[in-house]
Order: sequence, then C-alpha cells, then structure tokens
Amino acid sequence: MTTRLHGIIWLNGAFGAGKTSVATSLLDRIPNAALYDPEEVGFMLRKQLPGWTGDFQDLPGWRSLVVHTARTLLDHTGGPLIAPMSVLNERYAYDIFGGFDYAGIAVRHIVLHADPPSSASGSSTTPRTAMESGTSGSAGWPRMAPPTPVGCQRKQRSSTVLGAIPNNSLT
Repeated sequence: MTTRLHGIIWLNGAFGAGKTSVATSLLDRIPNAALYDPEEVGFMLRKQLPGWTGDFQDLPGWRSLVVHTARTLLDHTGGPLIAPMSVLNERYAYDIFGGFDYAGIAVRHIVLHADPPSSASGSSTTPRTAMESGTSGSAGWPRMAPPTPVGCQRKQRSSTVLGAIPNNSLT
C-alpha cells in the first residue's frame, strides 16, 4: 500500500543554490507532487498594491497568504507540494513555518548550499543540504524545527538533496 503525503517540501537557499533544479528533479520522482511557487503570491500582491515598492516578503499579508494558498492547494491536489523559495529572514521563516504547523501541514524543510566556486569553472551547480528535523508531524513526516538561517549549518550536509530524503518518505 502506498501512503500519500500531503505536506510540503520547502527548498530554501540563496540565489544559485539549485532550488529550481532540485524542484524539477523531485517533481519527476514523487508521484502526484505539484510545484508551488510562493513567489507567485508575491507577484499578485505587488500587482494589487501598486504603491508598494519593497520586497513582498516584508508584507505580513504575503506570509499569511503563502500558508493559506498552500492549504488550498493541498486540499485540491493528490500529493505533496514542492516549494522552491528563499526565505532568509528568520522572523519571516518563523511566520511561515509556524503558520504551516498551526494549520497542521507537515513540512520537510531543506536548505540548499552551493559549493564554493572552483577556480576552474568560476561557478558551482552542486546543491548541498542541511536538514532540520524535530518530533513526528502529520502524514508521517518529521515535524520541522524552525529553520536555521542559511549561513548556519548545525546539521550534517548531504552530497545531494535527493539522497538526503529517505525514499520511503516520498511514496
């Protein structure tokens, strides 16, 4: 019997860390997974608030809409959501992940780290991860502790993101 997961795999990390590439790979590997781009919620707010010129993440409404939109999508999809989105402000991350927790949405939070550029290529495309886990959450996923800011690495790193997620947690 296959267990369906209805949570979120949140891919966090700095620009260029490989969030979109990892999201695409996960979508190919996880049955019924759907892409959820919280940035689209921000674009909608920016369009509706023409006087706003700052970062949409600074709007408390964006953070709450991210949670409500995820809940709506999870209610209408057959599998987990893959959300590639950088949230580097610790307070904003607490707002979002605390909202998911309050809504009973299990989250697998993965922080991607790009390897330092090599002198030969000048850039890196090898994503690395630091995963946080806590007590058991809904759908059999571990409940995530509040995310560690990207600059901090308290947990072990994996050579690949896909290797860091146990296969039995995806199906």
